[in-house]
Amino acid sequence: MGGATSVRSTTDALGVALTPLLVANQMAGEFEVVVTATGAAAELRMRLENTAAVAGGREVVIATPTGTGLVKVAIAGGGATCRFDLTKTTVKKAEGWLPLFNVLLFPHGVLEYELIGCDTGSTVTVTTEWPNMLGVNNYLKFGPTPNSRSRSVWYVPKNLKIVGKQVSYTITDGGLGDDDLLANGVIKDPGGVVVQNGPLPGAQQITAVPGLSPATIALLSSTLLGMGWFVRRRRQRRDCRMARDTNL
Repeated sequence: MGGATSVRSTTDALGVALTPLLVANQMAGEFEVVVTATGAAAELRMRLENTAAVAGGREVVIATPTGTGLVKVAIAGGGATCRFDLTKTTVKKAEGWLPLFNVLLFPHGVLEYELIGCDTGSTVTVTTEWPNMLGVNNYLKFGPTPNSRSRSVWYVPKNLKIVGKQVSYTITDGGLGDDDLLANGVIKDPGGVVVQNGPLPGAQQITAVPGLSPATIALLSSTLLGMGWFVRRRRQRRDCRMARDTNL
């Protein structure tokens, strides 16, 4: 326990230890803790086991810089040692990112992380859970792609799924989604949920969000039909006016 072989503890009236805070030592292996107390009939022996922990982990929870809550991120696949590099995993305010932040709004910030120790060329499924999805209509990643000629662009990741507050997608080491585009066991990934208020310019056009519900599709269809009817009606009225003017 912290390298000590014995320790004296202060307890409350119920016998719950108040001090000191006990921590495990840094040696892997099995240990025995012997607890004695004044007036106790016998000593208490507890067996503990320390196992070596992998630096980082496969799940992280990060507070958003916008104060909206917590972002939970988990990975699956990539090999037994694939994990987050905690020194390079954060959620940042959407400042200094291009292009056009009058078009893209990141209500919770931009999630930026790095995975290390992954199997070379492996595919990782990333699942994120956000505080809320109010107004969110897409998830975008930023960086170079195999077809962007080294330019960083905003794009939709592969196999994107949005269900409630959860967003999942896949990244292949060295492929689309991996910022360094190198099959080297390291995956770099900035991105986040967005409220998109318009199209991106030029080559930065993005694809639509998959997985719209039938009700949403029906609403969009009705809206488009209504717009078409309105345009057609205005055109007919204009043609009628032109015909009357010609007859006059």
